Amino acid sequence: MVGALKALSELLGPLDTAIRERNSQAAHLHIDETSWKVFEAVADKVGNRWWLWTFLGPDTVVFLIDPTRSTRVVAEHLGIDI
Repeated sequence: MVGALKALSELLGPLDTAIRERNSQAAHLHIDETSWKVFEAVADKVGNRWWLWTFLGPDTVVFLIDPTRSTRVVAEHLGIDI
């Protein structure tokens, strides 16, 4: 089962990249971040609160989980240097 999921992940990688690129170039996006519990130890991170970022475009949706609520997440997704 694990091998099949890994193979599927490799096959869907290019589709994931294409969806993220199209979403980041949309003229209008709704962006939201919601706290998300992740039980993984990360150096210099206190607690288990991560953030589920949602980027909703006219024809695509991208979900990202990040340990921060920083505007860096939005800037990286949109390709903006800050």
